[in-house]
Amino acid sequence: CVGFLGSTTVFLSEAFIVLGIFALMAILYPTVTAVVVGVLALVLGSLHLALRGPLHRRSREREQFSEQKHKTGIEGLAAIKEIQVFGAADRFVERFSVAVRCYSRNYVEFTMLNQMPRHILEATIFTAVMIGILIVARNGERGIDFIPMLSAFALSSLRILPSVNRLQQSLSAAQYYRNSLELVHSLVSERADDVLSEPGLPPGPLDIRLRGVTFNYPSR
Repeated sequence: CVGFLGSTTVFLSEAFIVLGIFALMAILYPTVTAVVVGVLALVLGSLHLALRGPLHRRSREREQFSEQKHKTGIEGLAAIKEIQVFGAADRFVERFSVAVRCYSRNYVEFTMLNQMPRHILEATIFTAVMIGILIVARNGERGIDFIPMLSAFALSSLRILPSVNRLQQSLSAAQYYRNSLELVHSLVSERADDVLSEPGLPPGPLDIRLRGVTFNYPSR
């Protein structure tokens, strides 16, 4: 849940920065900016569609491995005395180790998927700027000085590129952690429904008596 909220916050902040820079560049050089935005949107959309399936599958696996890890750990800590007495520590350690290894491998795979598009986006922005400049040069638009335009896009790319990378990574992270948010929401909703559906106590004083209640602690 925390990972999803953090990724969403980063996505919104970086999107605000990117939109502001592109709005300024659109005022100065609309043709090149339109080409850059179009190509970048196409590539980002393609990456999102390509990574959606693998990220969804690893998100489901992360939920399962996390449940196994915490379940095994809690069982081992709750019965630690019995485990030591009966010599079953190795069995619980092995179960916990398997769950941790699967969880760690799943996170490593997610990190690789999250970092791979960075190089594609770097090449995309450079290519889009070059295509836009070629279109302007071929159309022979008047009043365009190419040296200031190249300088403006070079400087803006220094800030756009990190923001676009963080946009893509935060979007992938939000997909990866989305199941946690859905799980928390389902638990909270079920608990709220249970509380609302529980019958209340009857009005007036209650007469409650305990009869024939005994406690027996067997001796060892």
